[in-house]
Amino acid sequence: MKKTLLFLTAVFCFSTLMGQQMNKILYYNHLYLESKVNGKTARLVFDTGSPYTCIDSIFVADSNLQYSRIVEGRMGGAGNSQETVRVIVNELTYTISGQEYVSDISPIIQLKPIVGDYADGILGINNL
Repeated sequence: MKKTLLFLTAVFCFSTLMGQQMNKILYYNHLYLESKVNGKTARLVFDTGSPYTCIDSIFVADSNLQYSRIVEGRMGGAGNSQETVRVIVNELTYTISGQEYVSDISPIIQLKPIVGDYADGILGINNL
């Protein structure tokens, strides 16, 4: 019941925010938005627990995306520990419903092994 309510609430929020140009929303045990990341077609999974827009390391490598402003940072997740990750600073752009956004910071994480091959990145709650 909680999953259904969350799903319907998220769909309503997306449809309201995106208006007439709403992107295709996919559901594979998570909500995905079709988008473009630095011009490359991508599926971003919506994650209410993430404050950032994150990008999958395999997607970055396979898409030959290059960034010049990368720093190291520490990031926590579902567990108690933190991992050292590479973070893109002010260079990751993503397009949703024809609107382009630039993420202030975008951790590069190993997302596909956790969520599955559908996920190329995470759209965090702060960026919504």
